[in-house]
Amino acid sequence: MGKENNASAGTDALLQEVSQLVSSWTGIRLRDEDTRKLGKSLRQRMTCLKFTDPAMYLQLLTCKTSDGLTEWEQLVSLLINGETYFFRDSGQFTLLKKTVLPELIERRKTMRSLRIWSAGCSTGEEAYSLAILVDQLLPLREDWRVYILGTDVNSRAVRHAQRGIYNQWAFRLVDSGLHQRYFHEKSGQWVLKHDIREMVSFRCVNVFRDIFPSPSVGIYDMDLILCRNVFLYFHHHAIARVVEKMTDTLTYGGYFITGHNELPPETLGQLQTRIFPDSIVYQRAENLQGSTS
Repeated sequence: MGKENNASAGTDALLQEVSQLVSSWTGIRLRDEDTRKLGKSLRQRMTCLKFTDPAMYLQLLTCKTSDGLTEWEQLVSLLINGETYFFRDSGQFTLLKKTVLPELIERRKTMRSLRIWSAGCSTGEEAYSLAILVDQLLPLREDWRVYILGTDVNSRAVRHAQRGIYNQWAFRLVDSGLHQRYFHEKSGQWVLKHDIREMVSFRCVNVFRDIFPSPSVGIYDMDLILCRNVFLYFHHHAIARVVEKMTDTLTYGGYFITGHNELPPETLGQLQTRIFPDSIVYQRAENLQGSTS
């Protein structure tokens, strides 16, 4: 009984320390249900690694080696819910198709350059949805430089996104005609066509810890940034920190789109609020005289 109590105490202490590490590493605010999930994930990872001493696992997470970074990736992939699908939130995608992207394309037609970042892209459906919209709005783009970047902290999700292969559930709110135009079926799954897949690059990025703007990794001068359903899980200070970095990454006049009601007003900084029937979005402008609508 004494050994069991000691093991339980050790696991509880590990849970508390790892919970603090997760917050400092990702900016995520762990709720009670998240803490329970973290405990389950820790037990799963320790069993997989055949660790019996919680201190050994904590040491692995805190060591600055490739093994430590790999283990962070494994743990994060168990904690973060990557649920998504193509054209998620039809209102925001309608706004993108009818207003935001046409405005950006018109503004950038002289330079013939368009740069878009899908942050927190999970398995890639959002980034590829943006590529499909650009294809529909700019079908003759041979002399354009279109750069679409999808990033996520979960390396497993990024690898899934790079493959561009999805099951039927990823299209649950999409017109069936989309399949015929942009995908072909193979072994019961849907494979994105090459010309759309090559429009999008993916990389693993931690928006809380990583430094950007960063030309070396392609995160700079973005005309449009989507960071949706990410800030819901962040500490308030983490939201402010990430929004400031993303604002600096936008071009003047560039758009920033989050999930609904994700940004507290005091975190907006240099962003102006733009109010549309389908959604509230934000814009970086040179002449900041207050919000516009």
